[in-house]
Amino acid sequence: MHRNLSLALVCGLGIALAFPPLELGFLAYWCLIPFLLLIENKGLFDSFRWGYITGLFLSVTTLYWIVWPTIPGAIATILIHPLYYAVFALAVAITRRVWSQGYLILVPFLWTAIEYLKSLSEVGFPWVTLGYTQSYYLHLIQFASITSVYGVSFWVVCLNVIFLLMWQHREESRWLIGCGATLVVLFAAPYLYGLAVIPAPAKVDEPAGREVSRPASIDELRVTLVQGNIDP
Repeated sequence: MHRNLSLALVCGLGIALAFPPLELGFLAYWCLIPFLLLIENKGLFDSFRWGYITGLFLSVTTLYWIVWPTIPGAIATILIHPLYYAVFALAVAITRRVWSQGYLILVPFLWTAIEYLKSLSEVGFPWVTLGYTQSYYLHLIQFASITSVYGVSFWVVCLNVIFLLMWQHREESRWLIGCGATLVVLFAAPYLYGLAVIPAPAKVDEPAGREVSRPASIDELRVTLVQGNIDP
């Protein structure tokens, strides 16, 4: 029991700390590992139950601020939101029963699918999406223009799975080399893409003759902010 609670708490707290405004997005690369270890070898009911408890820790640490505009809304949100993580845990447990040797390959697909489904319909709740933890790593997330934030979530969960596989096979050099090479590709590919699409700073002459770097075409930059209209 103590081990299970500790794993659930570490996962929930790790994800919470990875979100802005803290610049700790790198925590998201491993914070799902305790969750996956928690539901490993558990039955369907226990997977659902511990998935809910993990989601409860996560919801309390990330959605507590809703209490300021609406206390009933905050209580309802914090109690309902963990159901998504319970469903994820249940889906992983079912997948493990069907494909015990390779179920981890499907974990990123399951997580991303549930995040996307969570955003649909009039009761959609597209908050606490894992991809938002990478907001400060601009060169790594430019592919979001193609995949949206859910592609970033998929990428983050892939990193968690690779790190978990490295830990599980830490005494097998073949696995370590293969997983290490995969990690290099997972970081290098989006970073190189980011370098290619982000404009280089332009040199601008200051009145005193000094040159400073400013973003290219900054005078042409237009920004729009849309406030969500949510009935509390």
